[in-house]
Amino acid sequence: MWVRQPRSALIILGCLFISCHGRCEQNITIVPCTANITSSSIAKDSCSDAARPCVGDITHWPGGLGACGWQVDSDRELGVALSITLMGQLSNSDITINPYCGRRVTLRNPISGTFASAVVVDKCMGCSEYAIDLTNLLFQTITNGVGDGREHGFEWWFSG
Repeated sequence: MWVRQPRSALIILGCLFISCHGRCEQNITIVPCTANITSSSIAKDSCSDAARPCVGDITHWPGGLGACGWQVDSDRELGVALSITLMGQLSNSDITINPYCGRRVTLRNPISGTFASAVVVDKCMGCSEYAIDLTNLLFQTITNGVGDGREHGFEWWFSG
């Protein structure tokens, strides 16, 4: 499994973002971020950890150029698109402009208890505030292959 991160290697607030300029062929350890980047659109402490998750629907999309500025391969990447309410109007930006791009998100299936981790790569124009759009691979992973296109009540939070 390879990981695609933002285009430039940066160390920001103790977070390590790795650039592969394509697919990484080696094992890469991503150091989780301990900084708590916030947005005025998220209530204080919402979505900040498993004790205070956001809850919403999940859907999936076919990928392409994401709002964070890099190509998203929906069948091979574990990626998330946050609602436009959270991401804002910016498109084709990067972590220096949009603090959500490249952030790690953890999801939990409320029925099976399955957990998955992904990276914010895009924004979802049609998602309500805490609904998220997933890459095909992530949708299949978190629904254990039995999702029908839209699932309800999934928990998620920023984990890095």
